[in-house]
Amino acid sequence: VYTESGAEEIFWNDEELGTLRKAAPNALLCWEIPYYNTFSDEQRPLIYPLLEKVDMFSLNLKEARTLFGCEDIRDIISKVRDIGKTCFLRMGIKGSSVIMPERPAVFVPSIGLEITYDATGCGNTSTAAAMTAVSKGYAPQLVCAYANAAADFNARQLGPYPEMTDNIRDIIRMEAESLALEAEIINE
Repeated sequence: VYTESGAEEIFWNDEELGTLRKAAPNALLCWEIPYYNTFSDEQRPLIYPLLEKVDMFSLNLKEARTLFGCEDIRDIISKVRDIGKTCFLRMGIKGSSVIMPERPAVFVPSIGLEITYDATGCGNTSTAAAMTAVSKGYAPQLVCAYANAAADFNARQLGPYPEMTDNIRDIIRMEAESLALEAEIINE
């Protein structure tokens, strides 16, 4: 289950989450933390208690720097490790990183930048792909590679990719498997 619900929304009350968990007891709950929660001094404190309720979360590098109050990626990784949840960290045109408990943090570069037409929605697309890869138990380098390959397809035209066929899925899978070979372990 992927949500981008704000920290102040009804989604987070125990009754709503209880209904969700009962309806889908084995579902992974991934929260893409909205930018306005990370940049608001009033809302930022609401984030940490909600992270206890999710299995995975995602934010971009600027949001992470603001939320955790640090600039260096190693410091951000340390803060994520303290939370104890999987974090998909979007780094824009550079690529993405995933920090999983008890696994090395990895970085995978972006692909397809030379054919980017419209980057709108790439964060949502890559987070959804990362969430799916995590739910399937993929290795961290494949999590990022699938996310980056999906974002590449999203950026190739104006608006969302028109139709996700089995052929397109096979192309993304091949791109992701190749891209995963470029993964770098982030020294913490």
